[in-house]
Amino acid sequence: SDTYLLLADVRVRQKRQAEAVALLQQAIAKGNLPAEDQKKFGEQAFAIAFNANLPVARELAMAQLKAAPTSTNWRRAIKTAERGIATPDRVDLY
Repeated sequence: SDTYLLLADVRVRQKRQAEAVALLQQAIAKGNLPAEDQKKFGEQAFAIAFNANLPVARELAMAQLKAAPTSTNWRRAIKTAERGIATPDRVDLY
């Protein structure tokens, strides 16, 4: 599992943040990580996506919020929405 974190770190240093996030998401999706590692990988993926202004940051924040609705996860989700990282749902009123 540490291999994924190391590879993700290399991708970030190479300015390939989207690939780093995808790598961490892939590790989580495999489902063979302990719960603690899943949480760590999810937090790391969110941090990378948020700092790089990637659209996937909203999805990651919401996934963390659904998994554990803590005050920290609520703040992350709200902060992500405030920054407008994700494309907001638009309503055409006319």
